[in-house]
Amino acid sequence: MKKNLVKLLVLFAFRSPMALAQGYTLEQCQQLAVENNRLLASARIDISKATESQKEAFTAYFPEVSGTGALFQGAHHLIQEMSLIKKGAIAAVNATQPVFAGGMIVNKNKLAKVQQSVSQLQYELNERDIVQRCAEMYWLIVSLHANLSTLDAADRHLQEVMRQAKDYVDLGLRLPVDTMRIALKRMELKSSRFSINNAIQLNLMSLANLIGVEWEDFEIADTTFAEPKAPAAFLVATDEAVVTRCEYALSQKQLEVSKLQLKMERGKLLPTLAIGVAGMYANIMDKGETNAIFFATLSVPITAWWGGSHSIKRAKLSQAQAEIALKDAQANLRLDIQHVWNNAVEAYDQIKIAKEAVALSEENLRVYRDYYEQGTIHASDYLDTENLFIQHRDNLTTACATYQIRLADYRSKTNYK
Repeated sequence: MKKNLVKLLVLFAFRSPMALAQGYTLEQCQQLAVENNRLLASARIDISKATESQKEAFTAYFPEVSGTGALFQGAHHLIQEMSLIKKGAIAAVNATQPVFAGGMIVNKNKLAKVQQSVSQLQYELNERDIVQRCAEMYWLIVSLHANLSTLDAADRHLQEVMRQAKDYVDLGLRLPVDTMRIALKRMELKSSRFSINNAIQLNLMSLANLIGVEWEDFEIADTTFAEPKAPAAFLVATDEAVVTRCEYALSQKQLEVSKLQLKMERGKLLPTLAIGVAGMYANIMDKGETNAIFFATLSVPITAWWGGSHSIKRAKLSQAQAEIALKDAQANLRLDIQHVWNNAVEAYDQIKIAKEAVALSEENLRVYRDYYEQGTIHASDYLDTENLFIQHRDNLTTACATYQIRLADYRSKTNYK
């Protein structure tokens, strides 16, 4: 018993602060998504592979070294019949250092560095998408909690009206159908509550899976919408935002690749020069001798010129396409940034309208409740105003969630920190 108690105390003492927290904030969820998401983990491996490729390309600067060796032993019966060498050993080492290779080595190394940068940019794009998905799921869960709050508020209204309706029925001032209609509406709210709770659970499981944590005890920290900041607080100049986008950098890298490929096509048609040294050691009949030879080689690709001019023209055309793609990407990114900004501003304005509608629906509900108490309207009329109250509260919830999601999208696409 004591051992079990000690184990429990130790387990509690070493639990992480995250496990003891009431819930995960949006920032914590996004950080965990970056750390644990399997798609991003695979993308990080791609970066490592590109780094190894770049290191491999760099080794082309080093001399090429090769070595050979041989041992031999003459057959005994042949040695008796002929004057042959009985045994010996030969070893040779050859080292060649490229001096000029038409720029192929230099450009291959540059190309490997560009490919490494491309892998990093593609990772950043994937990370941005994962972080945005995390924000969308988080605010969806918050909005579902807000829907529950709306149902709770509506049910409190109906409970009070139900008590009054029962009193009126007991006094003979109302028909029993009033209490039946109110009871049915409360049952409808109860059914909606079950559906929303189920949706919350499923979305919590999905978010937990996205960020790589166990979903059994997972909960978010914020279940209500705070007063939103105006989008003007996050405004970034469009042209400044464009040049920070990964998509723009990728287009630049593609242009850089096309230029390097053009240089490599030209390099294939240039002579290559290399210098080297060859050393040989021979031990024959117990006599050892060492020799060294220094040499230089010049290779001219004469026949490569037959089709080389066409490959150069093709590479030039590819470079022209890359230049067009860069300008096109710049124009499209400007349009995209303006689009997400307009969406954020529109969503913020929708919150203002939704708030006004909620205020009016609450006042309308209060007036109709007075009418019902005075006996001038039926329960069905009051329930219609209750439906409007729920609808406008849900509209406000949707507007708040939409704004937070669109604002997160704008901030991620403008690299606003």
